Amino acid sequence: MNVNDSICPTENCPPVIGNVLVYRDDKHVSKLFADSMLPIVRARLVPHLAAAANTRQSLHHMRSAPPTTTVNGAECRPQ
Repeated sequence: MNVNDSICPTENCPPVIGNVLVYRDDKHVSKLFADSMLPIVRARLVPHLAAAANTRQSLHHMRSAPPTTTVNGAECRPQ
């Protein structure tokens, strides 16, 4: 999940956002900043997790239901 728009909201990335140091070094955000990003990450991630869970549940239901075949108008399930 890309959160670059929250880490670097302007053309020039600020070293501090909301009184929190953003970068620990050239490639890593600080732990405090990462912790402060939790509400943003959660808001973006939860809908995707819910959608994935619904998809998985649907697929599981499809796999757990035995296939049916209709023969002469009667529904037949393999044993």
